[in-house]
This record gives sequence, structure tokens and C-alpha cells, in this order.
Amino acid sequence: MDMDNTLLELFSGSDEIESLPRGAVIFAEDDTAAEMFALLEGEVEVFAQGRVLQTLSAGSLFGEMGLIDAQPRSAGCRAASDCRLVRISAKQFSFLVQHMPAFAVLTLRGVSARLRGMLDRELPA
Repeated sequence: MDMDNTLLELFSGSDEIESLPRGAVIFAEDDTAAEMFALLEGEVEVFAQGRVLQTLSAGSLFGEMGLIDAQPRSAGCRAASDCRLVRISAKQFSFLVQHMPAFAVLTLRGVSARLRGMLDRELPA
């Protein structure tokens, strides 16, 4: 399943599409998580404690951890370029996970890819 195409199919008609300029903060570390996001176009930087941890590209889901564990945001995110994204509320997330198993799998793949990417950078070769 191609994540980019699946996200575009799921959210291209959404009323929640937002355009953000480069540098716009989407959320900050320690914010309360009330939504997650699907990145349709552009790039988003994930940052914590003043350093960039990862750059996400179009087709990525992000911000889901706070919805899953009801904890404050462990990292912040900002637009690394002009971007378009979809805001997915906690209620929408719950509905999508329950009624669209493919969305749940996409979400898990995204979390897994970010974790592996961070481990690859942190562990010595």
C-alpha cells in the first residue's frame, strides 16, 4: 500500500486542509495533543530540545503519539517548507482507526519508521 496515494485519497476532499508557510510552528513540545496531522505537500521538521530529530515528507502522518497515549507532545513540529496538511481530530482518529484498518496500519508504519530512523541515528554502526 502506497502511503502517499492512500493519504491523498483519504484526505484530498477534506474541509480541514491547511496551507502553512515555511517556519510555521504546527505544535510545540509539551503541548496538549488534541489532533494529529497528515502531510499532503511539503516537508515538516520534528524537533526537541532545540535540535531537529527528523524531516518528514509528503505522505507522512505525525502527531499521533499524543492521541494514542494522552500525554503531552514529546516533540514539536514546524513547516520546513511551504506545506499543506490535514488536521485530524482525536474523534476523527478514533473513527478512522476503528472503521478503516488500513489507516491504523499506516499510522503504525509511520511510528515504526520514525522510531527506526531515530535508532539508526543514535546507535553506533
